[in-house]
Amino acid sequence: LGNIRSVANWTRSLGGVALARGDYTKARRLFEESLGIHRTLGDPWGISHSLSRLAVVFLELHDNDAARCLISESLAIEREVGDRPGQLFDIEVLAALAAEEGRPVRAVRLYACSSMLRTEVGRLTVEPGWPKHEHHIRRVRSALGEDAFAEAWEQGCAMTLDEALDYALEEAPTRSRHGEP
Repeated sequence: LGNIRSVANWTRSLGGVALARGDYTKARRLFEESLGIHRTLGDPWGISHSLSRLAVVFLELHDNDAARCLISESLAIEREVGDRPGQLFDIEVLAALAAEEGRPVRAVRLYACSSMLRTEVGRLTVEPGWPKHEHHIRRVRSALGEDAFAEAWEQGCAMTLDEALDYALEEAPTRSRHGEP
């Protein structure tokens, strides 16, 4: 059992390398393989982390519906098991998704939530292929202007963790395309 979990974790790590290199086809295949193994094992941590990495692939491919399904499923699992670092990464992906969709206020609020959570969780190691958020933040700041950006940031920072998770999940689809309901 331990060896199978290790295979799934290494497969997910290799997917991160492929993602960092821009090989989205290979990254998708590896993340889906990792997800399948973790689902077979009933490993919520592995499932959620594979889902979030797969969501990043779809975000990079501009398939926002698939990205939303995957990251919402991941965040729901992270919330259930209390994995704060996982929640932080998922909220950041949802913020990037909102920025990509031209919803700057939502993006800023979610980035502010993730910033507050990052302060609580502490410094985290970023995996290969994990999206850089600075360009999204610059873009939404420019779209909103300084005053509106500051107001949205303040609103995001004022949320409790539960409020932030509710806000992040309020647009969650009812079923993921890559698994069970």
